[in-house]
Amino acid sequence: MNGSLRNRLLIAAGALLAFFLGAAGVILERAFQESVEENIYSALQSKLFGLMAVIEVSNDSVIVSDVLPESRYNQMDSGLYSEIRGRGGSLEWRSPSLGGRALPVFSSLPGDFRYYDDLIPESQEFDQIQLVAMGLDIDWEGESGDITTLSLLVAEDHAPYDEQIAAYRRTLWFWRGGLAFALLLMQGLLLFWALIPLRRVASELGEVENGVLRALNSDYPKELLPLSDRINRFIDHEARQREHQKNVLGDLAHSLKTPLAVMRGMLNEQADANKQLDAMQDIIDYQLQRASTMGRRMFTEPVEVAPELGRIIRSLTKVYAGRTIDFRVDVAESSDGKNLRFFGDKGDLLEILGNLLDNACKHCKDVVKITANTLVVSAEEAPRGLQLIIEDDGPGIPIKQRSKVMQRGVRADSRTSGHGIGLATVSAIVDGYGGMVEIGDSQLGGARVVVSLPAE
Repeated sequence: MNGSLRNRLLIAAGALLAFFLGAAGVILERAFQESVEENIYSALQSKLFGLMAVIEVSNDSVIVSDVLPESRYNQMDSGLYSEIRGRGGSLEWRSPSLGGRALPVFSSLPGDFRYYDDLIPESQEFDQIQLVAMGLDIDWEGESGDITTLSLLVAEDHAPYDEQIAAYRRTLWFWRGGLAFALLLMQGLLLFWALIPLRRVASELGEVENGVLRALNSDYPKELLPLSDRINRFIDHEARQREHQKNVLGDLAHSLKTPLAVMRGMLNEQADANKQLDAMQDIIDYQLQRASTMGRRMFTEPVEVAPELGRIIRSLTKVYAGRTIDFRVDVAESSDGKNLRFFGDKGDLLEILGNLLDNACKHCKDVVKITANTLVVSAEEAPRGLQLIIEDDGPGIPIKQRSKVMQRGVRADSRTSGHGIGLATVSAIVDGYGGMVEIGDSQLGGARVVVSLPAE
């Protein structure tokens, strides 16, 4: 799976958090609603008992005291209503708050509290409000000992309770949202802190690949120590393999040069044989170079371009001491402000510069210009890699021959010495790095060879 490990953990934690907070919210809201319903039930019971306390029955007539247990009974549309009905549903008393409106008639067994949580009055004057109500049928013994059956009903507007539940729900959602945000923020910070060692591993691997470090540090949490140890063993193994390969190739070259030197001495008088031996020597050098050139290698130290370029120029000045060659050198800084570096094998850089500058010196009149700067791939991407430009004021390379000179054994000018493997070697090395060699015309009048070596 692609994507960020931290994002995946945050998404998983967020989903679990949403599920548990949502479930907890539903449970808490349901518990609060049940608590409100219980409070309504208890409150209506208390109101019924309070109403019973102000009732008297005399001669089958119901007398209700003028001093009612709650003042809202006397206030029109106060939200608290009551009725008392006698035998057969006849109206005995109605609270002034009803304003002449009637509550629904119901019946129940004596002593049985009947609770209605969605009582809707039939009267249009109530504007379809929802009431909660409690009724009670009682057998009331009057002063004369007669038993009178009374039906008491107390009703209350449900809207205040609905608003109470809605306010609790809003508060609950607000605090749940705040808690979820705080927990996610803490989870993000915790993951950021917990993943620091992994980011260090990635950063140090990049530094090892670029040659800044030779191995990963060992101060990692114990869960990552096996990983860092195995990576370090792999780095050490790769370095030893690379060194072994160089030693084997060096031994092979040395073992071949000695027999060739003996044969050249034995055939000193035969020019054709010496030419063939020279050709064999060049072929061996070329094939050994190809074998040792495997493109960009990981875990190698970057090579500063300017010092190596200076050494090659000093060597060529000695080789071409009989000529006065003006080497014009322009080495820019890298994009990070440091000295321009080549992220690859030092031998590959020397081979590229040596072959190109040697060719330029062979064909130039007086001037060889070398420009080295950071490679610019596109306007959207930051400059990375290395670009080398070698120019001379010689005759140049004809367009038809530019693709051919990259092939081994082909020379643009047959009058110069050599076997035409220099540019082929350069092409093979640059191709191993995923780079490109381009040949064009220089403003100096000769050839212009541009080598582009990307950083990765």
